[in-house]
Amino acid sequence: MKLGRGTPVYLAGDDTGGVFGIVDGLVELHLPAPGGSATLAHIGRPGAWFGDLAALRGHPRRFSLVTRTNARLLRLSRSELQRLCDDVPGRWRYVADLVADNLSIAIDVVEALRRRDVVERTALNLLAVADDTGDLSVTQTDLAELACLSRGTINGALAALEERGLVKRHYREVEIRSLDGLARLVGKA
Repeated sequence: MKLGRGTPVYLAGDDTGGVFGIVDGLVELHLPAPGGSATLAHIGRPGAWFGDLAALRGHPRRFSLVTRTNARLLRLSRSELQRLCDDVPGRWRYVADLVADNLSIAIDVVEALRRRDVVERTALNLLAVADDTGDLSVTQTDLAELACLSRGTINGALAALEERGLVKRHYREVEIRSLDGLARLVGKA
């Protein structure tokens, strides 16, 4: 399926509709917040799959998924997923891998939010949204929302990372200069 930028794939509270894989483009995962607003929690890249929890348990969606760019997605309905795995029981292992990957993302988000040092928290969030080459599609405002910090605090943290040669700030974007350096800073090298 092809979706334009800003199109909801699904919203928190929706009935399960299966799992979605990103072929190309980016998607945003938003957690519901008190008062009806939503908080940016993660940015998914091609190869990522979402919706596994609702598809497996048959419960309503716990978060919203919205396209960040024009995107092409694959969709497997809950019944298709179950049929594929029932036909060849060994396929459940791939579903387990998907669940483990998404659990790892959730743990990374929690770990980043628990870091009291704002420079380290910012570095963890940069690592979470960058691809393997360090390419980002994120603004300083996005980083502030991901890290649950003010825009001014993020700017200061990015300045500290820039002084260390790990990032370069540009208008409306951040460039990672050293993925390895960011990983070393937060103990993930």
